[in-house]
Amino acid sequence: MKKTTLLVLICCFVESSIAIAQKDAATLYFKDGKQLKGMAKLVNGDQVKFKKNKGDKPEKYHFENLEQAVINDREEPST
Repeated sequence: MKKTTLLVLICCFVESSIAIAQKDAATLYFKDGKQLKGMAKLVNGDQVKFKKNKGDKPEKYHFENLEQAVINDREEPST
């Protein structure tokens, strides 16, 4: 019984951290000078999943097209 409770708690923690990660404010800076502000998270180690507003469909951007991505997921922004 204790193992089941522990497993459920771990699953809840993982799911909540994933949900929180999708709400991080971010700014994407493209190589052509364009900027996008919205919400983002890192995916696959070389892409950023980005959406301008909460209800929008997310788009993936590869780092080859970006100058930098600043994601405010901690006390200080990650670049």
